[in-house]
Amino acid sequence: VNRWAPRGFDDQGAHNLSELNLHMSEVMLRRTPETVPGELPDLIRCEVPLEGTDADHEGLDVSVDDQGRVTLTRNGLPAFDAMAKYRAELGRKKVKAVAEWVKDYVTDGNGDTRPLVVFTHHRDVAHSIAAALPEGWAVVATGDDPPDVRQGKVDQFAAPTGPPVFIGTTAATGTGMNGLHRRTTIVAFAEGEWSPADLDQAEGRIRRLGGVAGDAVAHYLLVKDSLEAHICSLIN
Repeated sequence: VNRWAPRGFDDQGAHNLSELNLHMSEVMLRRTPETVPGELPDLIRCEVPLEGTDADHEGLDVSVDDQGRVTLTRNGLPAFDAMAKYRAELGRKKVKAVAEWVKDYVTDGNGDTRPLVVFTHHRDVAHSIAAALPEGWAVVATGDDPPDVRQGKVDQFAAPTGPPVFIGTTAATGTGMNGLHRRTTIVAFAEGEWSPADLDQAEGRIRRLGGVAGDAVAHYLLVKDSLEAHICSLIN
């Protein structure tokens, strides 16, 4: 109890955390998709080869052993400290092809549109894809937006009359954002993440209870024989 005026409850700070942890460990129940089969929608993953990209992957020497393990040699493979630059360049070179795929998917042929969630790794790639789509089609959310603004953009997309495409960076919108599944259970990864946990979380944005469809589908848009494509296959 706060002894100073105005009197009331003091809810600042934390005490006896070890005791709290002990009590919590006795009552918490951790539920995962694997332990509650049938409650969450089934997840279907599709690797989609992109056409019309000018991504440069020459010199990438790939071999697969008898156990299906992929080996990448250093002939043309970027050095570790150059990997971020490689990923950024590949993402930019995929923009046009990704935008064409998105337009083909969203347009159903009857004059209507099908909603779609698109995840990218880089902010500039997210904005470039949106710029390549018809005006008013996409709402973009990245780490440049405060959390409340990001959630507002999710809600804007989730509304029945919202724009048909939500584009977000995985780091900023692939975890903790709720509501995308109320509009669609289809997601496309314009740029894949190299951590299985990050992909699981991002897929979980459209694979939730109360989704608009019985199945959730994740499309991985990949350049054939690129480093990204082989890492995606390895993760899957």
